[in-house]
Amino acid sequence: MTLEQEQKKIISKRSVITEEVTDADYDPELRSAQAMGALALLFGMLGLCLLPFGFIRFHPGSFTGRAFVDYLGTPLRATTSNALWMLSSAIAGSGLALILFIGGIGLIRLKWWGRALVLAWSVLTIIFGGAGAYFFYAPWLAPATRDQFAEVRGVIDSLVIFWGVGSGMLLALGFLAVLTRRNIATYFRARRTA
Repeated sequence: MTLEQEQKKIISKRSVITEEVTDADYDPELRSAQAMGALALLFGMLGLCLLPFGFIRFHPGSFTGRAFVDYLGTPLRATTSNALWMLSSAIAGSGLALILFIGGIGLIRLKWWGRALVLAWSVLTIIFGGAGAYFFYAPWLAPATRDQFAEVRGVIDSLVIFWGVGSGMLLALGFLAVLTRRNIATYFRARRTA
């Protein structure tokens, strides 16, 4: 059976086109794609809800009677590699959370663009997580800076970052593993051309 015949067969069996329920509605591959969509929606929403905490380091505070708060002035005036990394990771994290949230909605509804967004999120998360892990852990490997970073970044801080980067990358790898399966990829390719 050619790929085109397989795509037509899948489309003809889907009840999304009609109101009647078919056997294709209970296909375990499609249910696993929808389950991945639910996880994407959950973690995307969590990322959006926790967004203010990503930017809290840039708030210098204010005092009573002061109407203006200089949000980014102090960190950008004292530009260090840490300040630039925190700013770029907060901005990238908010964009990635939004991509994951919208992709999760589309994936639950079995839309081709939902799968594309979640796959894009997965690849970007692996790239950005690898860059973050290198930025955070590379100074630990250099003997000249190891003592300085041991004082600034304690064991707890290091473990929290390691868990955060590691769990995000594992989630991304799980999305890639499930959403690139042959049956799921064929179904979404057929939906895109239909």
